[in-house]
Amino acid sequence: MMVNVTAVRIPSWDSRLELQRQQRYTVFMMSVESADSTWNLGKRYSEFRALHKLLCPRYATVRSQPFPPKRLFSSLSLRVIEQRRVGFETYLQALLALRPRPHELEAFLSPAANNSDESMHDDFEDRVTMTSASPPVDLFASMREPFDLSHKWSVDDFEVLKVLGKGSFGKVYLVRRAKSPTVAMYAMKVLKKRELIQRHQVDHTMTERHVMSVLDHPFIVTLRVAFQTRERLFMVSDFCIGGEIFF
Repeated sequence: MMVNVTAVRIPSWDSRLELQRQQRYTVFMMSVESADSTWNLGKRYSEFRALHKLLCPRYATVRSQPFPPKRLFSSLSLRVIEQRRVGFETYLQALLALRPRPHELEAFLSPAANNSDESMHDDFEDRVTMTSASPPVDLFASMREPFDLSHKWSVDDFEVLKVLGKGSFGKVYLVRRAKSPTVAMYAMKVLKKRELIQRHQVDHTMTERHVMSVLDHPFIVTLRVAFQTRERLFMVSDFCIGGEIFF
């Protein structure tokens, strides 16, 4: 059944595990609206690319629309994922504005187009990753993996596995070092500088960073490295299932 889509957004994404090849991939979570309903869809990069390849020969205007390029490396880096999220949202909004609207787009955004394998619950996926088919994970490996503090670290040095949590100032991701020979996992806290300043949390954040980098305590995770961009602050620490320290 065709639906008249009025709006589409891609507010978030999720990292999932392909069971057959034991490889991770990214699913972009879409919120689609029509005149009388709203529904959610999850689509992979390959599905967006298939849509684009289908539309280009049939609609000349689509060929001029910017489309996130395919990458052989770093496709799971936080920077690439975020660029694709923004790019796909802009791309879909441009397609919605076309007249006549491609009927292939309506089919792509239809509620029936959601793949059940793509919409598995996170808790089910977490159970799958811990089955005997997966290699054993050494939760203490990160404590033995050295970090070169002379290296200029960036988000491209890490591969995003999943979102651990969201807060008022940013998000926390489960990551591992790109091209690392170990299976060590880390927690990457990404904070928005503007929010920290507006909510007077700069001192709290700097204190947290200092405590985690200086203290050697069994109940406080170690800060491995910190870096920043113009808009965000990144803190990478050992991964431990738990909470947050407060002052």
